Amino acid sequence: MTTIPGFRRRTVPLPGLHLRLTEAGQGEPVLLLHGFPQHSHEWRHILPELARHYHVIAPDLRGAGQTDAPAGGYQRGPLLQDVLNLLNALHLPRVHLIAHDRSALIGYQSCACNSPSASPVTWRWGLTPS
Repeated sequence: MTTIPGFRRRTVPLPGLHLRLTEAGQGEPVLLLHGFPQHSHEWRHILPELARHYHVIAPDLRGAGQTDAPAGGYQRGPLLQDVLNLLNALHLPRVHLIAHDRSALIGYQSCACNSPSASPVTWRWGLTPS
């Protein structure tokens, strides 16, 4: 991702991979999940505005951008688990979720599953594939 002034990039170790993310801002956390085959750079035009009001977190999901690309785990279940593991690693009890494309399915599933680790997610908006 191109460097955006005021934003920081870091790698978060998760079970089975190292996930790269971009974050900035303060306040309530907003998690931005990119579509396929994009990566977190797809949010570059709205990140600065959101960061004025929120703590914005834009990860590169499994196999995208600068996150590890293991041989498997690209189905919804493992991708969902990566997102839940990220929330746990960042100690985020609740996030607002904005998702695009195939990640909207992960977002819906994270809100609908009965796992206690999924309950902190609040679905705010998303686009589904056309």
